Amino acid sequence: MSDTTIAPLQKHYQESLDYWRKALRELHFEEERLRFQAEVCAGRILRLKRRAYESGVEIK
Repeated sequence: MSDTTIAPLQKHYQESLDYWRKALRELHFEEERLRFQAEVCAGRILRLKRRAYESGVEIK
């Protein structure tokens, strides 16, 4: 293969690699955001359960 054939393939490969790296980075940030949101929700649930328990309300 000549350089004129390889260069476009290398460019395409690099662009694809960059695209997937960016996509993975965005997924990682989304995972962290959702994990934080889940922790916040869990804390709210625990506070509500504690208040209900202190008020004598039974939660099933």
